[in-house]
Amino acid sequence: MRLHATRRAAIAQARGLGNPLWDLAGVPPSLDLRFAESKSLIDAVSGQQLITFSRASAGTFVNSAGQIETAAENVPRFTHDPVTLESLGLLVEEQRTNLLLRSEEFNNAYWTKINTVVTQDSILAPNELLTADKLAASSTSGNHRINRASSTLTQGLPVTASVYVRPAEYNKLDLGLTDFGGSLSEESGVVFDLQGAGSSYDAYGILDSWGILDAGNGWYRCWVTVTPDGVGTAPFTIYVLNAAGQYSYLGDGTSGIHIWGAQLEAGAFPTSYIPTTTATVTRSADVASDTTRGGNIRSLFTQFRSPASGTRPVVSLDDNTANERIEILTSGTDPKLLVTDSGSAVADLNGGTVTANVAARLAARFNTDDYGISVSGGTSQLDTSGTLPTVNRIRIGSNQAAGYLNGTIARITGWDTVLLNLPPITQ
Repeated sequence: MRLHATRRAAIAQARGLGNPLWDLAGVPPSLDLRFAESKSLIDAVSGQQLITFSRASAGTFVNSAGQIETAAENVPRFTHDPVTLESLGLLVEEQRTNLLLRSEEFNNAYWTKINTVVTQDSILAPNELLTADKLAASSTSGNHRINRASSTLTQGLPVTASVYVRPAEYNKLDLGLTDFGGSLSEESGVVFDLQGAGSSYDAYGILDSWGILDAGNGWYRCWVTVTPDGVGTAPFTIYVLNAAGQYSYLGDGTSGIHIWGAQLEAGAFPTSYIPTTTATVTRSADVASDTTRGGNIRSLFTQFRSPASGTRPVVSLDDNTANERIEILTSGTDPKLLVTDSGSAVADLNGGTVTANVAARLAARFNTDDYGISVSGGTSQLDTSGTLPTVNRIRIGSNQAAGYLNGTIARITGWDTVLLNLPPITQ
């Protein structure tokens, strides 16, 4: 039995197969980027780095130990789940700016303290450095909070506030934004409960969305998103609530929570942490592409995670214009294959549904009068009419219009043949 299995494997390898996805396709691919597996830009078919990568700044990611680490300028970020330590693949994000200063220095005079006591560098932060502070309620009756007015925001454009929090004697906090300068001009926020697995509740005001993410080692990242209805500043505020969830109470000067990594960014969801000191900091966009291939690819498989918000390109084949392109993207929660030839849409297929930040597998094929897409084993969606655009490059997690995935890509595999049996496309 062992000899038989070994012989079968040797035959498969000799035929250029052997990888489960290759075996399912029945044909070796022309490109196989296994970002999550290899944690590199190396193509598994050629053994070469075919992808050109750039990012004009440093950027943070979660390393294999679950800690936040900083990658230098032009170094790709292969990130991980901070709890399970699963390798998620290549992180591709748009440019964002942290509008807050002193993101790890809550003891600094930059932050206004009301009935609170800040103990500097009291515990290891998510980056495993002794830079997290403790925010305790002072021995005074009343609300206990810390806040800072941000830069002027733009009316009608969403902004997201976030902070890393770890429970201490208390496990509840209120993260909010206030006074947007418009007609609603009110406080908006969410009370977060860090007990157990962490949960959020009691949202109020004009919030768009909110969430709590397990950052590992007892830390959580809490975030809220608001679209200002006027032009004005947005005080970033953290209230320390007592064990009963009360805002107004008599503190003891020592009981509180741990905080680190405050961030305020223009956008409808939080992105990777951007540390600041004396000035705002901009993290540049991740740009990954191969301008030597793309024109011959007729079938694609990709595994990715999307924020499922807005239009998020996963893979784009194009000629450096919007007139000739084949694009796999998510539009909200809809995974789509969008094909444009001579400036006109020739195929627009919806593969089903994706969930924000949950792994999705998508297979697509494209040829003249033969387009298909299927997501995570779902029913194939087909289009049997349409011309084929002329493309000459492949973009990873972005498109020619400077749109970005703002998520992770575990794998991209491409074939120069139209595969009818490529899972999950079976028709």
